[in-house]
Amino acid sequence: MRVCVLFFAKYQNHFPHWELLNYDIDRLFGNLCVKTSLLPFNYGFRHPLLSVFFLPVNLLVYITQLLNFGALPLHYLVCMLFYNLIAALSVTIIYKYCVQLIKNSKIQALILCIVYALCAHVLLLSFVPETFQFSLLGLLLVVYITTDSMLNQKKIPLLTNVLLFVYAAGTTLTNGIKCTIAQLFQQGSFKDKRKSIIWSAGITVLLIGISFLVNLFWGKIPANNVVDFMFSSQAHIISEMFFEPVLFHNHNSLWGTGQGIFTYSSMFPIIVNCIFYAIVVCAIFVTIRKRAALFLLSVFGVDIFIHLICGFGIADLYIYCLHWLFIFPLLIGWMYKTTGNKKIITGLNIVLVLLGVSFAINNMAPIIGLIYWSCHKST
Repeated sequence: MRVCVLFFAKYQNHFPHWELLNYDIDRLFGNLCVKTSLLPFNYGFRHPLLSVFFLPVNLLVYITQLLNFGALPLHYLVCMLFYNLIAALSVTIIYKYCVQLIKNSKIQALILCIVYALCAHVLLLSFVPETFQFSLLGLLLVVYITTDSMLNQKKIPLLTNVLLFVYAAGTTLTNGIKCTIAQLFQQGSFKDKRKSIIWSAGITVLLIGISFLVNLFWGKIPANNVVDFMFSSQAHIISEMFFEPVLFHNHNSLWGTGQGIFTYSSMFPIIVNCIFYAIVVCAIFVTIRKRAALFLLSVFGVDIFIHLICGFGIADLYIYCLHWLFIFPLLIGWMYKTTGNKKIITGLNIVLVLLGVSFAINNMAPIIGLIYWSCHKST
């Protein structure tokens, strides 16, 4: 929250560039922080149902504008704090998953949450508007409820599955595949699962179709650019899907489109990344037989297939990291549960704490620079 206030104090509603590492925050601020955006369908760009999901933040912004009689654009701060709340809620769900479902100790869950929260693009997207935070929240809810169903033999009501499917797929269409996989893993007969999937997918497709047509009719989506928005380029830089989301690269300013090739100025972040992913790989091998871990890997496999194998989406693979980065602390949490050796657990605690410190050292400097001197350097 302090970062939100500092960022607002520095820039208010004036930004030195249109984009922040290809996150188009200026356009999003422009859509969310005007009174006309209180109307539905005002945000209908690549994910038409976001027009509806953005209504809570639009309403907060609208009320703030009505109550603010000064010249200070407090509605921008309200918008940033709303996203900060979503980020905090997402980390809280990860904590509850570890404590209540995996049965990790509170210390272990806290360590995992801190490591996750200090990842580069988790930090960056904790106070600036984008669509991925909404998607992350929906996916975490799906993962939590599905895992609870598997572990505690609970049957998820049809309405719950439909609402989760509409929300998750409405923010990002490819999340519908993950929701379908989740429903297949849930407790219940195949007949009930098939019924749930048909209803969920059918209602979601209907709502997206209606929203898309309304946006197209109102001129919110240029008709000749629809295909370009769906297939903008081929993804090909595998390293940027894994390294950049965890640790910021050093030779690129955060302001701008992020089109340059990211490189590190030393071996330190490379070594830290390798250690982190070595732990993730160990977690996969240790927990591969657990049904809950297989479900998490299936969700992650959707992103691998879509972005790496099919090349769907823009070439900046780090953009999509909130769709899958949360899976890693959950897998490590399952490794905690599976490993019974106290010495190994103690060693894992120490390594994760050191990783958290390393993440903070590498990632906080660009965030602080973003707040205090990026604007001065770029003007």
